[in-house]
Amino acid sequence: MLKHTRGFKINNMMDKIRSSFNDIFSESFMKSARRFGIFAIFYTIAFVAFFWTAAYTFPFIIAFIIALSIQPLVKLLKERIGISNGITSLIASVLVYILFFTLIFLLSYKMVSEAKQMLSTLTTIDINYVTQLVKEWISRFDIYLKYIDPDFINKNSSQITDIVKNALGMLGRVLNKFLSAAGSIPLWIAVIFITIISTYFFTRDMDKIKNSTFGIFSEKGQQRVLNVLEEGVSLFVKIVKSYAIIYMITFVETLVGFSLILRIKYAVILSIVAAVFDIIPVLGVGAVYWPLVVIYAILGDYRTSIGIMILYVFVVIVRYIVEPKLVSTSLGIHPVLLLAAIFAGLMTFGVSGAIYLIVMIIAYKIFNKTKPDAQLHEDINTRTTQ
Repeated sequence: MLKHTRGFKINNMMDKIRSSFNDIFSESFMKSARRFGIFAIFYTIAFVAFFWTAAYTFPFIIAFIIALSIQPLVKLLKERIGISNGITSLIASVLVYILFFTLIFLLSYKMVSEAKQMLSTLTTIDINYVTQLVKEWISRFDIYLKYIDPDFINKNSSQITDIVKNALGMLGRVLNKFLSAAGSIPLWIAVIFITIISTYFFTRDMDKIKNSTFGIFSEKGQQRVLNVLEEGVSLFVKIVKSYAIIYMITFVETLVGFSLILRIKYAVILSIVAAVFDIIPVLGVGAVYWPLVVIYAILGDYRTSIGIMILYVFVVIVRYIVEPKLVSTSLGIHPVLLLAAIFAGLMTFGVSGAIYLIVMIIAYKIFNKTKPDAQLHEDINTRTTQ
């Protein structure tokens, strides 16, 4: 009896809250809010589940994406050659991976050749000359320290120590990651092998996978899923194109600045590394630029050192201007909303938080665009305006 009374009170209170909200907000807004709330719950569950299992499933996810993307090639080979599905799937998978590994080989060959030249140049550097330059820098620093108030140094010594400790700790973590990555090379070989084999089987059995997957839905559900997939693939392609353009801009800016303006050796390898580091949020292009700034400053080439700093500022400004505009335009999302999602995500949960909010905005856009009554509303509005 007591539980029944409590349940009745809770339901009564919820009805009052719902009624007060309905009095304040419009019916369409409340409907949209309920739709977004339900979507946010299911999206969060799917997002967390995906990232918890990604470490074990990502070779198969990559293989499935590749298999799905090469289906037009498989169909073309079937029409032109007229052989079985298994053989065409094998040929298509082999061709794609040959092309991929050829590109990787050519880039690696260019990077290794320039790296060899760089190492041979480093061996010719006079260590005594560099040591003398470092000593001169330290002596200059000692001269400047004489003019600084000792109380200021004593008060801020702990902060300076913390900064140095954090910098050394960060350097140690980066080195540990590189060492762990080098130690996991056999694991990566196994992952690549599994991905290649899985790509073939996914490519061969793609029709069976589609039929078995769509078989659990009704005709209306199948159409809804198809609309969601088409819209999702379209937006994914737009995102890839947008960021490919952004990273290409970073590569071209670095290459032109290093080779034509600053006349820095090994501009190609440095530009490639800068573009690759630009993809990694933790590193960024600063992981290439700032060590060069320090190296050229120690060598006494202040003109080049300052030039690299100016080029870095230019690259970062261009990135911050181009990225929100290009990505938001391709996705049909307002730049302010995209920037707000990135900022809020980074401030709360870091990079994963930013990814969570950005993907939520994109997924909700797809969800709204493919809802069943979207076409009906559009038809009604069209008829009304005619």
